[in-house]
Amino acid sequence: MLKAHRGAVVNTSSISGLSASPFEAAYCTSKGAILQLTRAIAVEYRDRGIRCNSLCPGFIRTAHGLRELAELASVGQPLSDRSIAGVQGRRCEPREVARAALFQASNDSTFVNGAVMVVENGWLALT
Repeated sequence: MLKAHRGAVVNTSSISGLSASPFEAAYCTSKGAILQLTRAIAVEYRDRGIRCNSLCPGFIRTAHGLRELAELASVGQPLSDRSIAGVQGRRCEPREVARAALFQASNDSTFVNGAVMVVENGWLALT
């Protein structure tokens, strides 16, 4: 990217980087750090033609997402499809996050830099 004087970095954070949730202090902290790393890279490499943005998805129907739900249930915070539907309508499909990442990496977003794209169907809008 430095040699080509262009490129796009897409970091994956989480809505947990924007909003705290019980039993996930370390997770929330690490996801928040990714957002600050995104901003720092965006500013540091902007004049070298490199952009950096982040995605903050909600619950995604992946093996990791299902494992996370089981771990939260084991510490007393059960989340069901019904409770997830209450905050984000339904679980996000992996292809929906992939499409957001493709946009951030594409030439359609050449002036988007240091941005956070929330991919959670309005969850944070409820707060």
